[in-house]
Amino acid sequence: MESIKYQYLGYKTFFLFTLKRSKLFFIFLLLSLTFSLIGNNLNGNISLVFNKIALIGFWLALIFFGIALLSAWFEYINYRFILDENAFKVRRGILRKEEIAIPYRQIQNVNIKRNFIDQVIGVSKLIILTAGREDKDEAIWTESEGVLPSVNKNLAQKIQDELLRRANVEQVVMK
Repeated sequence: MESIKYQYLGYKTFFLFTLKRSKLFFIFLLLSLTFSLIGNNLNGNISLVFNKIALIGFWLALIFFGIALLSAWFEYINYRFILDENAFKVRRGILRKEEIAIPYRQIQNVNIKRNFIDQVIGVSKLIILTAGREDKDEAIWTESEGVLPSVNKNLAQKIQDELLRRANVEQVVMK
């Protein structure tokens, strides 16, 4: 049995996972509203056709939102991390599950990245740089195995501090 439990990324991450998958929901909702407005401004049978299309679009939007919500939930409950004795571990994947272990001795730096949406919501992306990686390489932000896609910004800071402490790395703050 595990003595230490894996941690989830937080409810804000679930919100972002859902938002990321909701493109079709917003498209069909917008189309539904557009057809509804057009249908309300027309008379006769053509108005009924537009309103029926709007209703179908609305139901499709709800179906796509349900699918987005369900897939986001599955990703959220299957994306966890732990600060183990010897390594930082990340478990992820729905159909193809994987566990990545990054030994503390290999950690060279831990970066926190926040785009505008992240700042508004209060989350951060945590990127763990290991030996052999260049900090300037943009691919690190998206392809690194040591990435937590979004965690509460305070938790991200605590994880960063703890990882740097365990890795015996001094944090350099550039202004």
